[in-house]
Amino acid sequence: LLALHTHGLSATALSELVYGPDRPNTTIRAEVSRLKTVLNRAGCGLRIDSRPYRLSGQLDTDIARVRSFLGRGAHRVALAKYVGPVLPESLAPGIETLRRDTHQHLREALMQDASVDVLLDYANLGEVRLDLEVWVACLRLLPAKSPRRIEVMLHIEALESQCNDMQPSTN
Repeated sequence: LLALHTHGLSATALSELVYGPDRPNTTIRAEVSRLKTVLNRAGCGLRIDSRPYRLSGQLDTDIARVRSFLGRGAHRVALAKYVGPVLPESLAPGIETLRRDTHQHLREALMQDASVDVLLDYANLGEVRLDLEVWVACLRLLPAKSPRRIEVMLHIEALESQCNDMQPSTN
């Protein structure tokens, strides 16, 4: 979170991103103190400054790489650098938002401008396999004689069938 908030965060703001709104700032201050010790011992050239808390030094993150490649239109490389949902086990509110925003950014960029091969690779990610809109976009982009059309149409039919099975009966 500090790597992405380069301007820094107050103890209150960082605490809310990590724990939510109902945790005392003393908890985050203790965590930051422990993290400072770890970074100092690691000798990695990173440190945490205070007032506001901010990361000093260069830290290369997966998220920054993915965003950078998307910004340059390098969709295939961005997708290759995307290692999956951001910290998937974390329940920290700031991480949940970051996870959702990163996925949404990648999805929208690929849906708008990626080649069909890149979009198909994206569609086959575990978290995207159930995204009917992505699969329909893949079908629209595939040439009429593509051998992959059958696979995509069957997947769309299976998703639509699942959607129909989940809708309440009107009987």
